[in-house]
Amino acid sequence: MMEEVTVNPQMAAVGGQQILLSTAVAACTTPIKLNCVLPRHDVFHIALVIHDYQATDRAIAAIANPISFCKVSSLVILNTTSETKELKDAQARDWLQLYQVQRPDEVDLKYGDEGFQQLLKSNVDAIYVIVPTESQRSYGIAVLEAGKHVLLKDPVSTSFDSFRDQLDCARKVGKFVQFSTMFVHHHRVKTFLDCVLRENFGCIE
Repeated sequence: MMEEVTVNPQMAAVGGQQILLSTAVAACTTPIKLNCVLPRHDVFHIALVIHDYQATDRAIAAIANPISFCKVSSLVILNTTSETKELKDAQARDWLQLYQVQRPDEVDLKYGDEGFQQLLKSNVDAIYVIVPTESQRSYGIAVLEAGKHVLLKDPVSTSFDSFRDQLDCARKVGKFVQFSTMFVHHHRVKTFLDCVLRENFGCIE
């Protein structure tokens, strides 16, 4: 029997609880009833975890300028050769500006494994993991076990077995695993929601 998964269209708050919804495969097997997804006024905090300053990804700029209530609030650089915190911070701000992250001076900066562990204890809602393929599983599971949603770089950043392990972990903790591609199509999703929820069709249940 084929395993049932839930495919969701957008980020939303359901039942008063912050959850992550997307066009990617979600790690929840119980269908969620959407009682008229309306705009939220509180912020959904997303953190970025990158291997080093060479990390590149087209979804970062989309995440940094979303149509919804998302905000890049933290950045962890796992590997940096800079000797002083001042230089590390300057390079991190430059990297954030390169990807058009709004208000880079307000983004909390952390470094190395110690910084990653601190991030896991923070109040961010989701963490976007951009690391080499061989490291992706361990970071992804660590994020899930910390009670946060996980964004993965793209389908080629993980093997099937690795992805399956993360889905299993996500089910246990009640969080979502998804690909960042959803942000690339965010504005199309907004157009759809505007038409369906606010114009001709009314609420979706």
